[in-house]
Amino acid sequence: MPGLTPLKRFPFHFLLVILFFLLHGYSEYIGLIPFTDLLIFFLAASAAGFIVFFILKKIVRSAQKAGIITSLIFLFYLFYGSIKDTLKPGWLHPLSRYSILLPVMLVLVLALGYYFRKTSRQFPRLTLFINVLLLIYILVDLGTIIAGSSRPSNQQRPAQTAFTRCDTCATPDIHLILLDEYAGLRTLQRYFNYDNQHFKDSLQQQGFYVVPAPSANYSATPVAVASLFSMEYLPEFHREIKAEDYTRAEKMVNQSIVLQLLKAHGYTFLNHSIFNLDGQPGRFRTDLLPMRLKLITDKTLWNSIVDDLGWQINKKMAPRFSWLGKMIQDDYKDGNQRLLNLTRETIVTKTAQPRFVYTHLLMPHWPYLLDSTGRPTGINFFSNNLPLQQKEAAYVQYLAYTNKVMLELTAGILRQSGGNAVIILMSDHGYRARPGKSVCEQVNDNFISVYLPGGDYRALYGTISNVNIFRAVFNSVLKQRFVRLPDHCIY
Repeated sequence: MPGLTPLKRFPFHFLLVILFFLLHGYSEYIGLIPFTDLLIFFLAASAAGFIVFFILKKIVRSAQKAGIITSLIFLFYLFYGSIKDTLKPGWLHPLSRYSILLPVMLVLVLALGYYFRKTSRQFPRLTLFINVLLLIYILVDLGTIIAGSSRPSNQQRPAQTAFTRCDTCATPDIHLILLDEYAGLRTLQRYFNYDNQHFKDSLQQQGFYVVPAPSANYSATPVAVASLFSMEYLPEFHREIKAEDYTRAEKMVNQSIVLQLLKAHGYTFLNHSIFNLDGQPGRFRTDLLPMRLKLITDKTLWNSIVDDLGWQINKKMAPRFSWLGKMIQDDYKDGNQRLLNLTRETIVTKTAQPRFVYTHLLMPHWPYLLDSTGRPTGINFFSNNLPLQQKEAAYVQYLAYTNKVMLELTAGILRQSGGNAVIILMSDHGYRARPGKSVCEQVNDNFISVYLPGGDYRALYGTISNVNIFRAVFNSVLKQRFVRLPDHCIY
């Protein structure tokens, strides 16, 4: 068959392995990974493939033989996590260890290279078989991607586009300040024996409406934020949050009705958060949020080694060496301080356009770094022997410090804006780490407070949950007519 001659003579398969890896991974996360990310990875990996191929060609003196070894190397490197996961169950489990898999692969490559160098065979049929097999796999994945891309998604409901532009409404700056894992008044009083009434009273003196009995809807931050911005309860999320849920949540935030509505009213966006927002990268990136291309590349050999090594350091070394635990914890402290500084700089800057400022702080989220006066606690929160009572006492101290920082921040916003700014100060969910409680019992009691210029809080009510916050605020400030959703906890 003359048409198959190129497939028999040249090992396209070492490039097809890379393409198959990307397309197969993308077929599992359709729409969650930008095409440019896939293209950049393909070009970089292909360049590395050609380098390995030409080096091996010099050694084995054959393009077909060099291609087979190159494909084997890239197959092992790219699909390392899948190979390891396949071997883990059952009696093959010992083979999944690095100490066995890596030497076995090295011996296999060296043995194959030695054999290819000695033999005069050229393996055209094997080259054809691998080329055709990978092309079939690629076509199957392309079909899956096309079918998945054309399938209607129920992530965005028709009601989400039902907003109107108010040309006569004032457009004050809007500050969303999200405090991660800030517990509600009832939880603090009941389980921590801590009276947070002073914080509530201080906000009310500034003109805030502090919701008496608010509630959170989700326990996982990315999903909680996606629901907040979408003003909806979310379909298509796993109850046990998986990696793709984090990226899907970020995508939903960027496509949300909140951003659409604000853009329609001329707002610009300032992102002082841990997420990407409207093309602006997160200003404090943590290892809590696996995003974008990492959904595919997370299980390559290099990333597997890095992740496993990092896990071993956190689990085994950080508890033993306080300096290492402190170094990791300082990253959290520095990240929060960076976000606060950005917001403070924004407050004193005047612009002609109205602004939406999203500040997301991992406060009083673990690790509980500072006491109520702002001094380091000196606790290594990676320690395996840290008593629950000490952890919870540190949480309360960090929360008290957070209160002071927030009162200063909100006072600054109100002072610089002359009281003409919307401030939403709230938590994504409540305290999650208390044992013996169901998920909703732990996270349902959160904190919500709102400042509206003019003080008209009729759109708000005493048991409002996160999903209805922007509905109420936009109804009041931008004269929208969003209906109230039922307030309940999902997970």
